Amino acid sequence: MTTISATQGPGGAAALSNDFAASSVEASASILPDPIAISGDPGAELAALAVQSGEEQQTVAQAGRDVEEKLEVNEDNQQVADMRQKANDMRSAGVVEGAGMMVEGGASIGAAFAPTREIGMGIQGGGKLANGGATIGKTMFQATQANDDANATAAKSASDQAKGAADDLHDAKRAGGDLISAALDFYREYTSAQASASSAALHRA
Repeated sequence: MTTISATQGPGGAAALSNDFAASSVEASASILPDPIAISGDPGAELAALAVQSGEEQQTVAQAGRDVEEKLEVNEDNQQVADMRQKANDMRSAGVVEGAGMMVEGGASIGAAFAPTREIGMGIQGGGKLANGGATIGKTMFQATQANDDANATAAKSASDQAKGAADDLHDAKRAGGDLISAALDFYREYTSAQASASSAALHRA
């Protein structure tokens, strides 16, 4: 017997009972003859083929939507991770810069108390060298921050694309439900017309 059941994706997609007039779809179990393939009724077979096509469209669309929603969640998580990494890199850059300034400042103080001018200049030079290294380290962390920004932007773009694809597949699933409903409406009208024709023939007889 041709039947259809609703599925719901991880992103909370509305069930078929809400989106696709489930009352009409569920009625297929009692409306369409069993087995439909050998009913010999062309109207019933046409309706059954349409229902089957709608079911397959819904199944494929839901499976694809599940994949895209999972991808969207993963990319959102990646974007958050990249933003956190940027914050860590900013903090590291500040620590390195601060350490270099402290070493240079300490060296300047030490140079003031050096026993000779040459020793003082050596101490002061060492402090400047340390601060220069810290500046290089800071620059490297700043470059990493720019890379973090690029990664976060790429993740957001991928997330937006996945969301758009999931929305399109939701529309495709809805279209499958509409096809099923249309097939059932056709079969109701078809059987009603047949019954009316049979009743008229009996009255004429």
